[in-house]
Amino acid sequence: MSVINCILLVVLIGLVVYILANRNELDLGTETVAIHGKAGPGEWSEWSQLVPCSGGCNGTRLYARTCTDETPCAGERVKTELCNECYKIQQNRLLRILPAIGRQYEVKLDVMANKFTNSWQNILHLTTGENVGGEGDRIPAIFFHRDLGNKTHRAMMISSAVSENHNHYFVTTPLRVKRWHSVRISQSRSLHGRYIYEIHLNNALAHSVENSNAKVFQQVRVYQSDGWGEALDGRVRNLQIRTTDTKS
Repeated sequence: MSVINCILLVVLIGLVVYILANRNELDLGTETVAIHGKAGPGEWSEWSQLVPCSGGCNGTRLYARTCTDETPCAGERVKTELCNECYKIQQNRLLRILPAIGRQYEVKLDVMANKFTNSWQNILHLTTGENVGGEGDRIPAIFFHRDLGNKTHRAMMISSAVSENHNHYFVTTPLRVKRWHSVRISQSRSLHGRYIYEIHLNNALAHSVENSNAKVFQQVRVYQSDGWGEALDGRVRNLQIRTTDTKS
């Protein structure tokens, strides 16, 4: 064997011994990152909400995050937290006073009744002053009906100012007690310039009519519920009120 071959054999043996001696460190995540010239192990992204508050009352909210590198990140990818985004309906509870409700608006909420009675049970009432009879008294107001139903099912009545009727009302089919129901009341301007008043119940269109006299209402009080009648024994969640087109 030549001198050159002997030297190459010694170098090769030394390299093999080095690799075998350090193989466990090469398998570690931090070492792998270092070999690829990166600063350190992977990092977590910000938490992202996957599922909103389930159930609303004493529910859970689900979050997830991703590792920004192929290297394993320490910790959990998914987490849950307790949440409570529903509120017991209280009589004569003034939530706020809005500067205006415009010609275009949307009122959304979920409601669950614990018990029905033979009274008008108020859930939500937007008004510029009084209960009923004047312009702006119900824009809108939501009740469970006094007469239409029984202990387990009862119709809902939704009233608002539409065209020349200050108390235009729509009565739903009977709704079940102790079950969440979604309500969306909206008024929007169509492509033809007409204002359309609509009611969606449990994500289905239940009522639609043109409002030929859409107006702007100033200083609107938002009650949950009002002080003129009985409050619903129940809860509300996900209440949202949006409005535009507020110039008189």
